[in-house]
Amino acid sequence: ISNLTMQGNIELNGKWLSGDGGSEGIYVSDVGRVGIGTASPGEWALDVNGGVRATSFEGSRDQQFSRMLLYTYSTNSSYTSLMGGGTASGTQSAPAASVGGRTLFYISVRGHDGSGWTGSKGQINAQANATWSTTSTPVRLAFYTTDDGSATAAERLCILPGGGILMPNRASEPATLANKASFFVSSGEMWVKDGSGNKTQLSPHNAENE
Repeated sequence: ISNLTMQGNIELNGKWLSGDGGSEGIYVSDVGRVGIGTASPGEWALDVNGGVRATSFEGSRDQQFSRMLLYTYSTNSSYTSLMGGGTASGTQSAPAASVGGRTLFYISVRGHDGSGWTGSKGQINAQANATWSTTSTPVRLAFYTTDDGSATAAERLCILPGGGILMPNRASEPATLANKASFFVSSGEMWVKDGSGNKTQLSPHNAENE
């Protein structure tokens, strides 16, 4: 049969939709839940026993939590739940070394501004600090936030490849927050501001700039 036009539903009756007629492939329960590689989809609308590969994924839910949960069951302490990713140059069939300065993986925070969904307004951003090789794979981890009264995310803190901490200069001092303290950099100097608005320079220099 080259083409088949259905005039009604297909009733699998506890059987599989399979490429070779065996008990594998797609299983649909009596209540419409789908199992791929499993005949027991349980409470899930779709239950996949095996890996899934896709070019993109988007989930949404109305008046409920949208969530992604990972669980691992093992007596081997080396196995754990993992979420990761990476970026290479080249193509999927011919990948090339990750280039310095390029973002390898990031977690993006977005919201709705009343007119539409925004771009990324907060990030945890892993970047290649130099072009990668088999003997050197340096990574810097940058944190971005968006200030009050602004719509542009900016880098606030960076963990450098060697473990040093970098804080860029701020255009203005952080607001005074009761019972809280804030660290910030101004003109290349480190400051702390207490909950009463008092500022203390943490990197003072003498006349010889030492």
